[in-house]
Amino acid sequence: MSKPACALLVIFLTSLLACDNEISSSSQLRRPRLLAVQAEPPNPAFGQSTRLRPLVYLPPGESVTYEWSWCPLPTTSDNGYKCPVDQSAVDNLATRAGLVGIPPLSLGNTETIAFTNPFPPALLASLCAGDSTTTSLFLGSASAGMNSEVFSCSVATLSVQVMLTIRGSITDTGVVSLRLPVDDTTPGNANPVIIGVSVVSPEPARLLDETGLVTVPRNNKVKLRAGLDPTQAEQYLDRQLDTAGAYKKDSTGQFILGATIERMTVFWFSEGGGFVDRSTGWGAQDLDGNGQPLAFEVAIENDWSTPKRGAYAAPTSLVLVVVHDSRGGVAWTHGTATLEDAP
Repeated sequence: MSKPACALLVIFLTSLLACDNEISSSSQLRRPRLLAVQAEPPNPAFGQSTRLRPLVYLPPGESVTYEWSWCPLPTTSDNGYKCPVDQSAVDNLATRAGLVGIPPLSLGNTETIAFTNPFPPALLASLCAGDSTTTSLFLGSASAGMNSEVFSCSVATLSVQVMLTIRGSITDTGVVSLRLPVDDTTPGNANPVIIGVSVVSPEPARLLDETGLVTVPRNNKVKLRAGLDPTQAEQYLDRQLDTAGAYKKDSTGQFILGATIERMTVFWFSEGGGFVDRSTGWGAQDLDGNGQPLAFEVAIENDWSTPKRGAYAAPTSLVLVVVHDSRGGVAWTHGTATLEDAP
């Protein structure tokens, strides 16, 4: 595994293994894969740099190269995330808007890169408000095929697109929405902290380490739990919805803000076997089947269907867990399990 690149409840071990077609193929690690990108900090202030680092899974003997780029306009998979403006248009934007130190569209070929936010929050706030003059600065020659509502603004941030392509025996591209502040009085987000992944059933609970000291049965369901504390779901101020699903406004037309808790989404991966539920999640407004608040443990535990020897002969399996919060925060953890010497 490339070093740069995201649980505790009890369940019972069963003697049944989900059929292979019941396991999410996206949870299986079979080839080089770009799994996540973390920005630290997630919301760099004007003039501040953030460090972008990827989580890349590499099977033994594999290697990849890195190609980073960014775009001040949203991109789409329809054309391979090609930026709709070129470097000359970005240079023109910098000149017309009086921006200093705007990064080139090509950010480099190293495993990690730094990105410095060149945009004053007032400029981005104008984009979020749909100001036609500011919008025309950014759209430039792309304006014929785009409209003034292309910019995604939420929680006092505007998203710009950062792209990473890894190339080796395969090519994989990921797009990160880097959220830049539009209000310098709003505290920025922090990446969640996730520490370790444990086997909690069969008992006793044991933390997976780097070397595979913990042994698990083959051809079974094993309950895993990620080390993510409920306090990592931060509270922040966000627009509030009315009963019709529209954002509330006060008598002056300003959005009404209220205390909101981040939603947490956890993605699970393994070399051997896989997970029926590729992701698990929790939100403060989620309810269980009895109409009661959903327990946080639902997000941090999952059943790992361990492999038969015929499907995966290696004696150990890496387990990777990636967590995303709803404000652009990302983190990950991993451990290795030894698979018992049985069919």
